[in-house]
Amino acid sequence: MQVCVPLSAEDFAQIRAAFEEYSVVAFRGQDLNDTGHIAFSQRFGPLETTVKGNPAAGSKFARQSNLDIETGEVIPPEGGNTEFATGRAARDDLSPVLKRDISGRFAVHSQMHTLSLVAGEVITEEMRKEIAPVDQPMVRVNPVNGRRNIFLGMHAFRVLGMEEEAARQLIADVNAHLTQPRYVYSHAWQAGDLVMRDNRAVLHRATPYDAVKYKRMLQRTTVAGDAEAYRREREAHAVAA
Repeated sequence: MQVCVPLSAEDFAQIRAAFEEYSVVAFRGQDLNDTGHIAFSQRFGPLETTVKGNPAAGSKFARQSNLDIETGEVIPPEGGNTEFATGRAARDDLSPVLKRDISGRFAVHSQMHTLSLVAGEVITEEMRKEIAPVDQPMVRVNPVNGRRNIFLGMHAFRVLGMEEEAARQLIADVNAHLTQPRYVYSHAWQAGDLVMRDNRAVLHRATPYDAVKYKRMLQRTTVAGDAEAYRREREAHAVAA
């Protein structure tokens, strides 16, 4: 199926259903173009302005906002995979103790925290102002099918209402569980790929490639979430505490 072209309501409904069920959906052999990529993305909602992508050295498992739709334009012959970790299956298998410990809690996320772990010297005051820390529920609920998932990643560095050391240990324990190989899919890019990821339910990271020898160019759109639905979800999460 080509998706960078006008789609019928029936075809789009099938794609949307697959996205809600599986969280990551990949299409091979796409006739990619910017206009079609943007138009397809806007079927899911209004688009956000995003910041620059991952370094060639790879990145930590992290989470950005809402739905991302990424296209493979120029792909190196080796390396440069994108790996996805499912917070849904990982939450299903989480120990009763950790399920209890994250229920109703909010973690503080910051992209600047993640960047400081790999390239802190590039952080500027302007970047800190552009991407301020934000607290997020540690468990998210899919509004379509009701499935719950862990919502953490390397951007998380503090838990509201917890001592710093205990919070960091909780985050580390849950992230270690979530990023086990059994919960990870590694996507080997091909030119013409289009990959959708649900950032409410999966983490992602780039794997290294040789940026001296090879070029790699992916293009991404980011779809904004439903602010009112998210407000209700936050309130329900807080009540669960």
